[in-house]
Amino acid sequence: MYRKKIIPMLFICFLWALVFFTMFFKLGSSAVCQADEATHGVNAYEMAQNNEWLVNTYKYDTDYFNSKPPLSLWMIMISYKLFGYTPFALRFASALFGFASCVLITLYLIKNNGMLSALFFAAAFPTMTALVEFHAFRSGDMDSIYCAFFALAMISLLEVKKGRKKYLILYGFALSLAIMTKGIHAGIIFLIGLLMLPQIIKKIDIKTTFLAFISAILIPAAWIFTRCSFDGTKFVLDAVLNEFQDKTSGRILSISAYAHDILTSKCYWLLIFTIVVNILVLIIKSNKKSKDIIAWLKDRYPLILWSFIPFIMFSMTGTHYPWYIYPGYFGAVYFIAINAADIISIPKKPVFSIIFSIFIICFVSVKLRAYRILYLKLI
Repeated sequence: MYRKKIIPMLFICFLWALVFFTMFFKLGSSAVCQADEATHGVNAYEMAQNNEWLVNTYKYDTDYFNSKPPLSLWMIMISYKLFGYTPFALRFASALFGFASCVLITLYLIKNNGMLSALFFAAAFPTMTALVEFHAFRSGDMDSIYCAFFALAMISLLEVKKGRKKYLILYGFALSLAIMTKGIHAGIIFLIGLLMLPQIIKKIDIKTTFLAFISAILIPAAWIFTRCSFDGTKFVLDAVLNEFQDKTSGRILSISAYAHDILTSKCYWLLIFTIVVNILVLIIKSNKKSKDIIAWLKDRYPLILWSFIPFIMFSMTGTHYPWYIYPGYFGAVYFIAINAADIISIPKKPVFSIIFSIFIICFVSVKLRAYRILYLKLI
């Protein structure tokens, strides 16, 4: 029994080492070039120079262009204090949150779903090549940090679905941190919470809901109140109204563009394949096909929301920024892990052995392609 646990755990540690290498190898070697990273770098540098933790500035004037709350800037400021004013320090928090997300979700899966799903999550994590290539894990901006808080909120909802109502408070806290990182984008987390109500409404009570509400608004409300003491409602209104206005035109363009992002993503390839295989297995082995498929969809409902709601919602906006749907990639990899563990566990009858073999070949092929892309990117 001990050997059965230690060998998979060693393999998981090896996969973690690969993820760590992917996050941190030559992290500070490339120039700061894209606008968001450069803006964040300047904002955090000037705030650190002035020991200013409330108002972000650009050229030492109040910056109303970067209208997000300052949590990600605080992370960069701390990194500057630790490592100096370098590209590595600018990107350190993003890489750290990316790696920590992989490790902590893997540990959660070990505890709650078993070693197989944890193995597949750690193995599939690098298929999120988009997050390594641009604007996330290896970039000095907010998206890696935001994705981590988004994932924490989703896992909290999974726990509430199991009847552990106190995790609703953690969901609210994760929502508050997401708001403090990326402003109104965190509304997607709230929307998913609403869409989860049919599955969790009978498992929560008024007291827990009230505490979750307090945990969600306390930190953002305190920041808004403090910030308004500096320049009234100007910055806060910019953070809400300008963000909203910026995303309300050109709908057809954004639908096709985000669809292209999904269809060319390695992790979504794997996700679609594992969904098809799972449903195929249900059809083959079940006498009550429709009921079993509906039950499977109900069980996977939270993961469907996590994987696809960011894509659906931002496809209805008028702008295309690929990193807006990055939180869905985390959901897709989590979904892959659960599906893959189920596939590995199917009875090894001839037809299922063929399905199993095809799955392994496809999974390994996508993995190798993803690692090749990452290798070429990093080297």
